[in-house]
Amino acid sequence: MPKSYKVCPIREFSAEKFANEPFKLKAQYVLSDVAAPPQSVIYRARDQVSYKDFDSYVIEHEREVSVRGRVNGHAFEKFIRQGTMKAFFSGSANLLLITGKKDDILDFCKATANLSGITLATIRVDMKALLARLAQVSLVWFRFPSGLIRASALMGNNVQKTDQFAQAHADGDISTLSFFLETELGMHQIMVTADGAVVLQDEYKEVADELETVLKVKTDLLDGIYSEEEIRAARKAAK
Repeated sequence: MPKSYKVCPIREFSAEKFANEPFKLKAQYVLSDVAAPPQSVIYRARDQVSYKDFDSYVIEHEREVSVRGRVNGHAFEKFIRQGTMKAFFSGSANLLLITGKKDDILDFCKATANLSGITLATIRVDMKALLARLAQVSLVWFRFPSGLIRASALMGNNVQKTDQFAQAHADGDISTLSFFLETELGMHQIMVTADGAVVLQDEYKEVADELETVLKVKTDLLDGIYSEEEIRAARKAAK
């Protein structure tokens, strides 16, 4: 099953706060008769990875989801979803690699603008520059800013050399590229998205092998062609 890693440059990571017990990333002062709002908790994982200076963490992130439903005879308009992610921090690389459900990861990244003990950025990959670094591409997704078709995919060996690719490239923007990468661990099928996710499409015996492959993709292919995007706190609506 494919496994995605979100690449996040670190601005602040208070590892000493997370070392011994679960740390609540959002300070909460709630009245006894008021339901607690969504919370985020981070703690050091029991199963530590043996790769460079990476430490393993678990992030439990809650987010509010607006949807109509009912449970036990009571109707609701929204609920709090609980998501769990694994994160791997390297102080020397100044990186946090996060794996889990995409929606949970994206919401957690946004939430860090208002959290304590952890501040991160995201990256935006120049997909045209990445395409120029690849010998061949097996799959590409395009997003189109206008028209009835908003997204489409092309698949095949050396798809970047086809007329269909040239036409789609002229009309839209590349959002995803899939390709093969050869390393000391062998040949890997990789997918990279414009918003900074490296997706491993092969099975790996060890998490350390996954991290090594993700860093290989970043170092050999992404370094120099991405921009860092700061996460800003949402402005409060004026009363």
